[in-house]
Amino acid sequence: MPKIFVISGHSGSGKTTIAYALLKQIKNLEKIITCTTRNPRPNEVDGKDYFFISKKEFELNIKNNLMAEFEEYSGNYYGSRKSDVKKILYSGKNVLFVVETKGALTLKKNFPSAILIFIKAPSVEELKKRLFLRGDAKEIIEKRISEINGELTREKEFDFIIINDILDDSIKQVKKLFE
Repeated sequence: MPKIFVISGHSGSGKTTIAYALLKQIKNLEKIITCTTRNPRPNEVDGKDYFFISKKEFELNIKNNLMAEFEEYSGNYYGSRKSDVKKILYSGKNVLFVVETKGALTLKKNFPSAILIFIKAPSVEELKKRLFLRGDAKEIIEKRISEINGELTREKEFDFIIINDILDDSIKQVKKLFE
């Protein structure tokens, strides 16, 4: 029976990097492509990294109860469509979500058997460095840093917590959870 795995954590924790490594290593795993209303970052591809949609379209999906989970984060909507979840599960593959913490907890309510994995940076200093290196604007970095405390208070609601200090070690730790 296919399972739902949810990787979450604060911005800059490395959750997306870990998820892409897992997708290369685990054959029976497919990532949900999240919809968002934010602008793409350099090198992000619509339909691969996210579905970049308008706020109006996103709100219509909410109104029509088409979302498995959604949240407003840093002024933008993020969410996953129910139809995308069903498509992967019906194909016999495990589903991988990479979402913010509120979305992860919503998924746990909607799918109680979902396995929640919280990824966090080893320190605030390391986190600031990661956000800067990925090219986020100073204002965005400051806003994301201010939101971290709220996300960290939710970590206790997750099934597993991984401190992403050494990336390769973190990938191995998370991969064990899929076995």
